[in-house]
Amino acid sequence: MVKVNSKKLSSTRNNASNNKKQAQNNMLLAQNEFSSALFGQFVQENGNGNLIISPFSIYIAMMNCMLGTGGETLREMIDGLFLRESFNSCKMENAVEQFQKWKESELKQYSGMIKNIVQNESVLSIANRIYLEKSLGVKNEFINELVDQFDSQTQLANFKGMANIEVKNINAWVASNTKNNIKNLISKLDSDTLMVIVNAIYFNGKWKHQFNKNRTIEKSFNTLNGECNCQMMSLEDCKSKFLYEEMDDYQILQLPYTDEEYCMTFIKPNDDLEIDEENETEFNKWLQSKLTDISRLNPSESVKMNRIQIPKFKFEKQFDNIIPTIAKKPFEINRLFSPTNADFSNMLSNPQVDGVCVSQIIHKACIQVDESGTVASAATAVACKRKRRAASEEVYEFIADRPFAFILHHVPTQSVLFVGKINEITSN
Repeated sequence: MVKVNSKKLSSTRNNASNNKKQAQNNMLLAQNEFSSALFGQFVQENGNGNLIISPFSIYIAMMNCMLGTGGETLREMIDGLFLRESFNSCKMENAVEQFQKWKESELKQYSGMIKNIVQNESVLSIANRIYLEKSLGVKNEFINELVDQFDSQTQLANFKGMANIEVKNINAWVASNTKNNIKNLISKLDSDTLMVIVNAIYFNGKWKHQFNKNRTIEKSFNTLNGECNCQMMSLEDCKSKFLYEEMDDYQILQLPYTDEEYCMTFIKPNDDLEIDEENETEFNKWLQSKLTDISRLNPSESVKMNRIQIPKFKFEKQFDNIIPTIAKKPFEINRLFSPTNADFSNMLSNPQVDGVCVSQIIHKACIQVDESGTVASAATAVACKRKRRAASEEVYEFIADRPFAFILHHVPTQSVLFVGKINEITSN
């Protein structure tokens, strides 16, 4: 009879569990640091318009791309995607072995977590597809890793002969995986295109406490440019409690969905703060600092709400190429976009193929918030081409009648799926 040391076995299991949790924490920290930095850049570039992005979608697409890179290009992506701490936790003798160990441990735990998030596809679905020029020689290891880590489907394409047809095919796939909410993501590709990595995300959540349509009224919404009218939804005298907090300068309210693994957090400045450029800039900076760990935005207690008013809103935002943003601080990913410096040695089966680089990163996101719930979609396309060298029972109110921010997130992992800012609104 073989005796089993139960204490040693238990210790081994605990260590494995702790390592798994630490790997997930490392990756989630990287993901949320990227989300924070990206929101900060976009909110500066966007001015006073409405903004919505899915940092989650962009991050997944960039991670798919990173698996094909090597050398200094890989190093830049590790730093630009805030993965340095995660990567350094996998100590090996050389960079190649370290990258392999990182994929087998840290990335594996992260991708497993993402797959677990998508338990109820009627609420959240995530899809990845890689369109590859059929004449391009690609390593089987690269394809297998995409499937293993991100369930990424591979589709051979004829960019050389029918780039315009492939644009239609990609757009049709995106539309299908976002329930037709994201249409015409890509406007044009040329015959030099070699690969397009596409991510699509779709969310459809019903409020746990739905708004009564009969109580929706037209009301003023205050902006930097004066008042405008909006359709204001209202919850009044609700018997349930809500997670709510009043800070020195801001109010925070969380509204859960029927699937309580998801919620939307609304944040607005207090009414005694003037609606001006200075205060809005401070609000944006404050929000950006919280996105690195959005658990800090979770109200500590549930309270009775006398009235909740949130405007109905529906809008979309498209970024035709976010490379200039990704190339700047704090990301500083540059080699990936250079035909002379990009290294795709972990993707290309023929190392003599030169001039391959990422030429475009397209992102589009849309959201609709109404009395029943939220529908949000996003898609990201990373296009590669070959370039010729060159406290108490008090009751509270939350009235969102001025610029506010919203974060749609997965509660257990605190992953930011969508984040945005409403600066103006119309009754339509």
